[in-house]
Amino acid sequence: MIKGRKDSDARYIKHAPDIKIVTTSGIRKKAEFDNPFDEDSSEAKLYTAIIEGSDETIDIASNLLNKMSPSEILETVMIEALQTVGTLYEKKIYFLPQMIKSANSAKRLAKHLKQFIAQDKTSTKGTVVMATVKGDIHDIGKNIVALMLENAGYRVIDLGKDVENKDIVEAAVKYKADIVGLSALMTTTMQQMGNVIKLLKKHNIPTIVMVGGAAVNSDFAKSIGAEGYSEDAVSAVRLADLLIKGSYGKAGHTKIDD
Repeated sequence: MIKGRKDSDARYIKHAPDIKIVTTSGIRKKAEFDNPFDEDSSEAKLYTAIIEGSDETIDIASNLLNKMSPSEILETVMIEALQTVGTLYEKKIYFLPQMIKSANSAKRLAKHLKQFIAQDKTSTKGTVVMATVKGDIHDIGKNIVALMLENAGYRVIDLGKDVENKDIVEAAVKYKADIVGLSALMTTTMQQMGNVIKLLKKHNIPTIVMVGGAAVNSDFAKSIGAEGYSEDAVSAVRLADLLIKGSYGKAGHTKIDD
C-alpha cells in the first residue's frame, strides 16, 4: 500500500484511521468524544464530521449557512472540533494519521467558507506571518490561531509546517510582517524559534515575534527574546491586538486570561 507509490502518504492517511490497533487491553475502539451541540443538529453533525475527517463537511456546512454566518461556523463549530482533535491526540486516542485527516477536512471547509466572508482587503489590523518551525509537522494549533486571527481582521500569511528558518525571515520581509507567529509541539523543535529570532535580529528586521505550542511556555518565550507568548487561540488574538498597539510591554509573557 505504501512502498514505491507517489501517493503513499495520502493512502496511509486514508486507511490508517480504520486499522484496528491491538493493545494489551484489547482492540482499541473508535474514538469517543462529547459533542457540545444539540443532538441531530447540523452543528453536531459538522462537529463530528470534522473530527472524523469526513468528506461531507462542506455539504453539512452548506445547510448550516441558512442559520449561521460563515464566520460563526468557523469560530464555533470548526475551532471547537479542532480543539477536540488536539485533545484526542494529546491523550493518545488519536495518532498522526487521524489528526492529519481531521486537519485536511477542516482546511477544505475553511477554504469553502472563506469565499462567503466579505473581507476588506484594503484595511486590516496588521500582517501576521505564521509558521510551524523547522522539523515540526504538527500544525492543528497553528491553523486554529491563523483562522482566529483572520476572522479578527488580520492579514495572515500561513507558511505551513516544517518551515525553514530562512523562509520565515524572507516571508517577514516580503510581506512586511507586523508580527511573526511561531508554533512548535515538540521540545526537539522549539529551539528553532530562538534561531528564527536570532536571524530576524541579524538582518535588522523590525517585526514582533509571538510564540506558542504544547512544548512552549512563558519562561522559554522570554529566554529566546520573543515579545509575546500565548497558550491558546483565543488569547493569541488578544495578544496580537496588544502587541500591535504597543501596549503589551513587560506583560508580554504573562497569561492572557479569557
